[in-house]
Amino acid sequence: MAMLDDTDLEILRLLVEDGRRAFSEIADQVGVSGPTVSDRVDRLVAEGVIKRFTVELDHEQLVEGVGLLIELDVVPGSGDTVIDGVRSIPGVEHAFMTVDERVIAFARMTPTKVRQTLNEHIDADDLDDIDVTVIDRLHWSPSFDAVGFDVACAECDNPVTDDGRSVTLDGERYQFCCPSCEDRFVSRYERLSESA
Repeated sequence: MAMLDDTDLEILRLLVEDGRRAFSEIADQVGVSGPTVSDRVDRLVAEGVIKRFTVELDHEQLVEGVGLLIELDVVPGSGDTVIDGVRSIPGVEHAFMTVDERVIAFARMTPTKVRQTLNEHIDADDLDDIDVTVIDRLHWSPSFDAVGFDVACAECDNPVTDDGRSVTLDGERYQFCCPSCEDRFVSRYERLSESA
């Protein structure tokens, strides 16, 4: 995998601002040609840096449900199960799990149906407490400018550099910092696949 240069990062920043932005407009802003932008975006998709393009809706224009902040105190050890259940709930836009397994979600739904909906997707024995707050205003600014951007090795979590490698296994793309990490990961993956 090639390292991301300043042009890649600027293309990503512009796409985060507006995923429908024309490649010609991006090209003008970063100082390259439209086909170069297209090639770079294709490479970023192939390498798994760009996972998908999405649409942000103006929910003020829609009438179904209101914005809710749902906070769940989770029974220790049940965090993964609870967040998977939360992610499966229609209307959940964002779900987070803290290091102490507290699950917080932003959802759009009818407030009177929250408990019923949670009961349909999450085992009540996995929860200690539920707190629901109606949101008055919401502002979301997706950005990676403040934190930087590194692709981590799927085996050891070290940054992937120009010498890095990538492999696709069962349709999922994995990045590695070196051939030995790739070999260890692929060997373990194949062993686990055979035993499944």
